Amino acid sequence: MKILGVMVGCDLSAMLHISDTLGVCSRSLYTLCVLRTHGLPPAALHEVARATTLAQLLYASKAWWSFAKQKDRNRLEKLLKRTRRMGYLPSSTPDVADLVPDAEDHLLGAVIANSHHVLQ
Repeated sequence: MKILGVMVGCDLSAMLHISDTLGVCSRSLYTLCVLRTHGLPPAALHEVARATTLAQLLYASKAWWSFAKQKDRNRLEKLLKRTRRMGYLPSSTPDVADLVPDAEDHLLGAVIANSHHVLQ
């Protein structure tokens, strides 16, 4: 079942969601390759990769991260490493395990800062 964009299996594991997410992210790497061949500069590629691939990877991560097995977390790290190696993200980009808490802080910070946010 897909709930708010997160695939939930009958065993409540995150494997289905991670597999689906990795497929979407892999396709976005091809798009980044096309943008690079059309002359998009590296700094702009980094921004596009953050806005697409990284955002997709971290979407609702606090909801599924604790249900992810180490094998699945390693698959996410492998994709992030490949994205850095291909030059679509800066080499200084943190690991997925470090990005998940930052994503939660960013979401909650946006809620606190915006008095008209739906979660206020």
